[in-house]
Order: sequence, then C-alpha cells, then structure tokens
Amino acid sequence: MVRTMTNYPIAEVFRSIQGEGFHAGKPVVFIRFSGCNLIPPCRWCDTDHSLKETLNANQIYDRVDGLLQKGDMVVLTGGEPFLHDLEDVLDRLTCGNGARWVDVRVAVETNGTLYETQTAKTKALIDWMTVSPKQGYLLVAKEAIRNASEIKVVYGDYDPAKLEPFIAPRLFEESLCYIQPCSEDFQPALEYVMRHPEWKLSIQLQKVLNIR
Repeated sequence: MVRTMTNYPIAEVFRSIQGEGFHAGKPVVFIRFSGCNLIPPCRWCDTDHSLKETLNANQIYDRVDGLLQKGDMVVLTGGEPFLHDLEDVLDRLTCGNGARWVDVRVAVETNGTLYETQTAKTKALIDWMTVSPKQGYLLVAKEAIRNASEIKVVYGDYDPAKLEPFIAPRLFEESLCYIQPCSEDFQPALEYVMRHPEWKLSIQLQKVLNIR
C-alpha cells in the first residue's frame, strides 16, 4: 500500500539565526508549524503560530531548499511540531536531499508532551531536540526530557528545581540546561543561574537584534 503523504499546517518558513540555547547565533532555516496542544497557552507566549498555509513534505523541502545555505541547520518549531506526524517531512529533509544537503542537521523544538506519539523512525531522524517543559506537564514530558539534546526553561513559569529529577545527568554534565528570561528583565534569571551554576543563562538574541 502506498503511504499517503501528510499535509502540514505551516505558519512560516524563513531563514534567520537561532536566538536561544546551545546553537544561539547559528544561521538556521525555521519551519514553524501552526498550533499548540497546551490550553490555555503559556501566559508569556508571543509567537505567531497561526495557520498561513498547508504544505506537504515535498513542498516544504522545496521552500527550505530555496533558503538553505551551506552550514545551516533546519529547525522544526511551533507552536508544537509533535502535534503532527513528522515522519514524512523529516524523511524528505534528511534522506531525500541532494548532495548540497549532505551535512545538514535537523532539529526539533518541543514542549515534550507529545514525543511518545512519534514513530521510532521519526525519533531516529532528529539530530537535535530542544525540550522546553511547561508547568503542569513534567510527568507527561518525561521521556522527551530524558532524551533531550538540551533543556530550556523559561524562568518564572515554575521553579526549575522541580524539573531536575527528570533530567538525565549527562545534560547537566555537558552544560546543556538553560534558563531563559520570560521578558527583557534578565535579572531574575541571571540571579537564579548565579545561585545554580549547573544551569546556563540563555537570552533571546532575536529580540536583542530585533529580527525574526
């Protein structure tokens, strides 16, 4: 049986720099998926992930191909990317690419609550997974947290100490756990990091530079 190609709700596809976490400052092509499964939405969320168009994996590949430069990463973000079966788009981006793409890495940014819904193939095709766990959803996100490439917590959502029992020790050992201010007032997050040096401070470079 021929597998029907998935259509994805897309907010935007664009090239910019990664503003947060481990890859901050790196040029990337963002694929922003529409929709989020957290209701009500996070009080500090200012991301427009409303539906703008519907694209299949081939159309997304073509859009990314027109933007991608040598050395870029591709980042699937949202909203919440794991609301959707990502196997088609990841397979197209990582396995169906031309020679120019041979070294491209594909990352996913997620709240972690729907990681278990993804296929084993999808999980294997993700090169880097940024997990930003949210208040009240730590237990349901625990598999994603333990398999994360990095952890990013918006300071002020909850005490990051509540998250620590779920975090794999390697993430602390490799300094891959980030505290991020929820506004332009960096001081509370900075003070937390100074008291808890196992965490690192991450600021939103895109806001500092006034870019997407």
